[in-house]
Amino acid sequence: MSTKKVKCQNCKNDVEISNEKEESICPYCNSKLTNINNLEKENENLRNEEEKERFKKSKFSKILLIAFAIAGIGLFTDNNILQKVLLLIQACLFMSSWLMGMKIIKEYKKDLHTILAIIGFVLIIPIIGLNSIGSMHELEISKKIDNNSIIMNKTLPDLNELNTLKGKIIDNTSTNLSIEYKSVPKDKYYKYIKSAKDKGYTIDQEETDTNFTGYNNEGYKLTISYSSYFNNRMEVILKAPENLKTIEWPSLGLASKIPKPISNQGKIYTDDSKTFRAIIGNTSIDDYNKYIKECEKSGFTENYSKSEKQYSAENKEKIKISINYIGANVIEISIYKDDTVKDTKKEETKKENKIEVKKEEPKKEEKQTQAPKVKSSDFKKYMDSYESFMNKYVEFMKKYNKNPSDLTLLAKYADMINEYSKQLDEFDKYDDTHDLTSEELSYYLEVQSRVLKKLSEIQ
Repeated sequence: MSTKKVKCQNCKNDVEISNEKEESICPYCNSKLTNINNLEKENENLRNEEEKERFKKSKFSKILLIAFAIAGIGLFTDNNILQKVLLLIQACLFMSSWLMGMKIIKEYKKDLHTILAIIGFVLIIPIIGLNSIGSMHELEISKKIDNNSIIMNKTLPDLNELNTLKGKIIDNTSTNLSIEYKSVPKDKYYKYIKSAKDKGYTIDQEETDTNFTGYNNEGYKLTISYSSYFNNRMEVILKAPENLKTIEWPSLGLASKIPKPISNQGKIYTDDSKTFRAIIGNTSIDDYNKYIKECEKSGFTENYSKSEKQYSAENKEKIKISINYIGANVIEISIYKDDTVKDTKKEETKKENKIEVKKEEPKKEEKQTQAPKVKSSDFKKYMDSYESFMNKYVEFMKKYNKNPSDLTLLAKYADMINEYSKQLDEFDKYDDTHDLTSEELSYYLEVQSRVLKKLSEIQ
């Protein structure tokens, strides 16, 4: 039992009294001694009870309970993951505010329950904003798809399994098809993958719980993706193969620096003194690996990056190559020369000529012989932005893969995936590299090589 000393107001003696008793008797003069601490606690309890009753009867208390109920109901409706995260935070704020007002949990700062409630109501703005965006998208994909309107319908796996679903045709040409469906049960996703396999899309196939890719014998590539984070949406993408012809491998230029491919079936996009890009068919994954070894024997072993289907390296001349296995026995070969590397022989010749000419003349000659280094400012700005985002995306996915249940990461996941999709769409605009200048193409391939290397860290 804890005690403390108090001074008796009657006899002025020090007396020990119990902290647990409201009153004690002075042993010297038999006077009553009151425990002040207990009185203060009693008064505080009375004040808390009065405040609790006032709060309980107030309109503010009822509004908080109604707001909490609405947020709770919203968690179980057809919202995307980001909306659900915001609704969960909002519900927690409203309930915490109400519990503090009812004195059930301690309020560590004056009017903290009011501050929490205000934050909760402010969250209504982004929640409604996300709902409006979602509603607009829902209107776009709220119609049943007419299968007969699809140009590549005969090549596509049977869509009858998806006829009851609503969706939208995003792209519909003789070479590209993209369809998005909404509110797709997970079993239909698996059934459609089975239909794809039955249709022959079993070459170089890769399958997960959310994504499927495969090629058929004709080289058509089918991608089926599923996202439970966006109202169980499923996207079907079909791409026609490139039209490959018999080609003659260049005996001059950058292509002559690497071994001749095993197959002569392909397509050359770019071939000049600074860049080369081509795709080669009839090359299996085993042939691809053999070809990589031949390139290594040819001296392409510096600053290399190698994975199952990707390879990049450079030789002593600083000529860089990027060779990727695309799928369906097709590989992509990209070569470019680093213009920032000085040609030592030319430099020596310049030094010898300086002895015979005036001092001013070499400066003019240098300016004339310098290779143009200026790239399109808009193009370079985009490529730098693209690479910066992809690095950020890889680092985020590393964290997300380690802890997919983290609410903070979940809140960012939807935005990150949306931005990732936009970046890929923008990047595809530059995929027709024959429209780029040689300097731009060189930079394009350089960035692409670094990005592929970075993405391999999460594959």
